[in-house]
Amino acid sequence: MSINNSEFQPQDITIRDDAWHRKTNFFHIETWYFDGNFYNNYSVVALVNILTLGYYRLVQTGYFIYNDTNLVISKRERHPYKNINGSDKKPFLKINNNYLISADEDESSKEWIYKISMGNREAGFDLNLKKTMKPNKLNDIIRPICLMEKQ
Repeated sequence: MSINNSEFQPQDITIRDDAWHRKTNFFHIETWYFDGNFYNNYSVVALVNILTLGYYRLVQTGYFIYNDTNLVISKRERHPYKNINGSDKKPFLKINNNYLISADEDESSKEWIYKISMGNREAGFDLNLKKTMKPNKLNDIIRPICLMEKQ
């Protein structure tokens, strides 16, 4: 798809746009992606994918931890769709009663505050992030024009 800048008319989105969109169409992929760089030369990537292909549904999670751009830990897991719980009102996802993504909007500042939890005590991370730039969308396509900063 090409975008003509003269036709670009961004619209404000709400925290609900970041929530789970339980689609009923035949083929749908929904992805949540977060990454962060830290002052100690570590960086992380966390993602959750929900795949719907007809009656086949799958949830895949993953996280990657890097030190000096070298992959230190990589973990990908598949989960039955029936084990996921989420909200269509705000970003909130749990698998087997363990939360992965949770977010709220601060009433006074209107900033979106995220909590991301991946892995376990042996390997993983818990992050508190806040969205620092206003996101936009073009028609129904959400554009990832946001930066996250460690809270």
